[in-house]
This record gives sequence, C-alpha cells and structure tokens, in this order.
Amino acid sequence: MKAVALLLILGLTNPFSCLAAQNANDDGAQQNAAGVNAEQNDSAPIPAVQHHVSSPDDLIGADDSISITCLESEDLNKTWRVSSTGDINLPLVGQIHAAGLTADELTQKLAEDLKRYIREPHVTVYIAEFRSQPVTVTGAVHRPGHFQIEGPKTL
Repeated sequence: MKAVALLLILGLTNPFSCLAAQNANDDGAQQNAAGVNAEQNDSAPIPAVQHHVSSPDDLIGADDSISITCLESEDLNKTWRVSSTGDINLPLVGQIHAAGLTADELTQKLAEDLKRYIREPHVTVYIAEFRSQPVTVTGAVHRPGHFQIEGPKTL
C-alpha cells in the first residue's frame, strides 16, 4: 500500500519518474525497446548521422564547406569555408560569391576565372559539409538544441 501511495505521489509531481519507478519495480533490470536499461537511457549517445553525399541539385550556402581540387594549382587544393555573406576568397581568383550556386556551377565559374592564369584548368568542386540550414528542436523533447540535417528537408 505504501508503494502505491509513493508511486501516486511521484506520479503527480513527475509522471515520467513514476513510470520509470514502476517499470523498475516490475522487472528489476527490465530493458526498454532499444535494449538499454532505464538508468542508461538518459546518458545514451546520440546515434551517428549518416553523411549526405552531395547531389547535383544541392545549393551551396553560407557557412558550408566546399572542397576544391585543381590539378594545376596546389594552392586551391583544400577545403574552404563559405563566409556568412556567401563568399569565398581564393588564391589567384580572389573573392567569388558561391552561395546559391551548385557545385557544378561553381566548378564552371572557377574554371572560367582560372583561364586567365592557367591554359586549361581542371577543377572539381564538391560540398564537403552542409552548415547553412540548421534545424532547431525545442519543447519537451529529450535533447533540444540546434542540429544540422543533411540532405533534402521537408516539413
């Protein structure tokens, strides 16, 4: 009887702790649906996000990282962060507005600008990291915060 009264009081103050106490009393170390003990569930790691392979339709945005490879220029061969204004500042070429372009469009633009210095530039651009469209999760959820969702986004 005391246990029921205690569970009732706990349930009124915090319904989730009441359920956790009831489950712990029912089966001791009973596991939940994910196969983790109730005590371990709060400290469970967030599952790793699968990386999105950029598609030809993906647009470059502010704060994204792009990787540039140019066979004729070692100075360009690295990953560059797009500024918050959407620009990148590259050797030889200078400042280029990259936001709103696809990787293929930026490749063509870079190749055209590099023709002033290189006879036939071989340039490849791909989006290495998406950071331009964060999603905010708020409310009564287990882990609120800002998250970067890669790939197509729909509501």
